[in-house]
Amino acid sequence: MAYDATKWGSLFPATIGNEARSTDAIDNTLDFATNTFPQFMANDPVKYVLQNAFLQQLFSNDQRIKEITDNIEKGYLPLSGGTMTGALILSGAPTADLHAATKKYVDGLTTVMTGATANADGGAGEVPKPTKGQQNSVLTGAGTWQAVLSLLAAFTGATASADGALGGVPQPIKGQQNNILTGNGAWTGLADLLKALGMKYSFDNNGYINFGTVLGGFILQWGFGVTTNAKTTINFPIQFPNQCMEVIISDGGVGPIEWAAANLTDSGFLSTGGTSGGAYRYIAIGN
Repeated sequence: MAYDATKWGSLFPATIGNEARSTDAIDNTLDFATNTFPQFMANDPVKYVLQNAFLQQLFSNDQRIKEITDNIEKGYLPLSGGTMTGALILSGAPTADLHAATKKYVDGLTTVMTGATANADGGAGEVPKPTKGQQNSVLTGAGTWQAVLSLLAAFTGATASADGALGGVPQPIKGQQNNILTGNGAWTGLADLLKALGMKYSFDNNGYINFGTVLGGFILQWGFGVTTNAKTTINFPIQFPNQCMEVIISDGGVGPIEWAAANLTDSGFLSTGGTSGGAYRYIAIGN
């Protein structure tokens, strides 16, 4: 291996007199040693061979130390964390909050959970041991195992709180099996609920369905009639509160007549059909 001539060339010229300097760097492959080098004496000659031998051992020691530290870094977990490939054996049970715990220590703790309940402020507690026959019970905040049905018996009419934050399920009475529970804590029939939401309907030949707030005020209307005029004003069963958006009109089955709807208003439209009218059917939508 050659030394760095660009770094040391100004201090160590390539030639001195008739002698050329070797381009090889000082060897650093010796074994690590701290007590095998002789002491210097006052009258030792200062020769390049002696200096090279001394430096060779120093540089070799440095290289061996570097190799050792490199291997240490490879064999240990960094402080930032890492993954171990083998088992970690602890010296004993933990004695401080942040100590690691052994499996044996944790397994031993489970044997003491034989009936403790939550402390007064609810900040901590242990699971009480159930007794025979409580396999289908649930654990309550009081630290006791209770049957589910015994807890449901307490819901006999409670309604939601004023701010809607909490509330119990009221007990239905006979005949309310098809009713639904509303936010005010009452069991209400579906028809009554839809009526309260503005839903109305009439299923006559000329009828309608008002879906109320369920579908944003959407209304569907239909009708059937016979006219002897080519143009006739047809009134809807009910008036659209806002607008009529579309009318589809067709032949009522008496004869092949081409019908058209014009001048749509919230209360009706103008129909045109043939030269002398006839039977018609229509559907209108709006809100």
